[in-house]
Order: sequence, then structure tokens, then C-alpha cells
Amino acid sequence: MVVLVALDQLRTFILRRVDAWWIPYLFRYEPERAVRYQVMFGATHAFLPERNGIRPNTLHVILHLFTLATLLVLGVLTAQ
Repeated sequence: MVVLVALDQLRTFILRRVDAWWIPYLFRYEPERAVRYQVMFGATHAFLPERNGIRPNTLHVILHLFTLATLLVLGVLTAQ
């Protein structure tokens, strides 16, 4: 039961991050969001190129990758 709750929370977290970072970065230009992200994260390290005015910083990319990996591992373990 606890694992299912964790899976649901991680799934929700990933979906929100995809909507907040990756859809605007890859597909949709949102000038207000681009300005806001530039103010908040403009001075941080980033290795990805800027697209649609957004450049995800390194720590966010790492956080999203580890969260996705955790979700996948929990999903596999729950399916067994």
C-alpha cells in the first residue's frame, strides 16, 4: 500500500515537472515563464542549450532524472 502511494506521488511530481520544465523547453514558447525562469535560474550552471527562452539548470535535470529512475524502479518492483 505504501509503495502504491509513493508511486502515485512520484508520478504526480514527474507529470508536474514535465509540464513546468520540459514541455515549455521542448515545444511551447511561454515568454512570461521564460523571463521568470531566467530571473530565478539564470545564474545557475546549465549544460543544455537554451530553447524557447528556457535553459534547464543542471540540478533540475539531475533531480528529474533521479525521480524518473525511482519511479521506474518502484513500478518494476510493484509489478513483480
